[in-house]
Amino acid sequence: MSFSTLLLLTFLATVITTMAAVSSTTSLTSILIPLYIYPTPNAWDLLYQVITVYPTQPFTIIVNHDSGPGSKRFPGESYREGITKLKTFKNLRIIGYVHVSYIARKLEDVCQDIDRYVGWDEYKKGKISVDGIFVDEAPEDVGKDAISLRYMQKVRERISAGFHGIGKSGFTMINPGVIADKRFYEATADAVVSYEDRLVNYYARGSYRRAKIRIRALGLRLGWG
Repeated sequence: MSFSTLLLLTFLATVITTMAAVSSTTSLTSILIPLYIYPTPNAWDLLYQVITVYPTQPFTIIVNHDSGPGSKRFPGESYREGITKLKTFKNLRIIGYVHVSYIARKLEDVCQDIDRYVGWDEYKKGKISVDGIFVDEAPEDVGKDAISLRYMQKVRERISAGFHGIGKSGFTMINPGVIADKRFYEATADAVVSYEDRLVNYYARGSYRRAKIRIRALGLRLGWG
C-alpha cells in the first residue's frame, strides 16, 4: 500500500467518524476532500464507498492531476476513468486544483490551467468536466496598492468567464489557509479555506474561539447579520 493511499484511508476514516457524529443534524455542510492521489487500480475505491453510503451528504472533491490539469489537453486514461466514475454520483461537486504561489506565479500560466480545466468539458468518450476551481496558496493580505486583490480578481474573472461559456457557474474556492482580508470574501471566491490543520489542534490552541470572533466581526461588516 502506498503512502498516499494510506493517507486517503486515514482521512476517510476520520470523515466517516465525523459524519456518524453529525448524522442527526438537519443541515449538512459539504465535506471537502483533496483527492491528491493518482487513481491507480482501487486507489479511489474507499472514496466511492463513502459517497455511496452517504448519498444525501454533499461532497466537494478537489482533483489534482499534476499540480494542476497537466500539460496535455486531457488527463491520462486512469484519471479520465476515475473522474467519469465520480461523475456518476449526484451528491458531489468536482473542482480542479490550481496554485498561484501567493501571486508569485505568472497570471497567464494560472489562466492557462483554468482554461485547460474548462476544456475538459470537450472530452467526448466520458464525462470528465469539472464544476469549478480550487485556488491553492492564495494570499491573505490585499498587498501594496491592492496588487494581490487585483490578481485574485483576475483569476476569478477568468474562472467565471470560462465556466459560464460551458453553462456552469464556475464555483471558486480559494485557500489562504487563514482568515483572509474581507475583500477576498467579497470579490474573489464562493468559499474560502480559513484553517488547515488537524481539528484537535483547532480546539486545543483556542483557534476555534478566535476564528468565531473574527468571522462574526467579518460577517457584520459584510452585512451577514
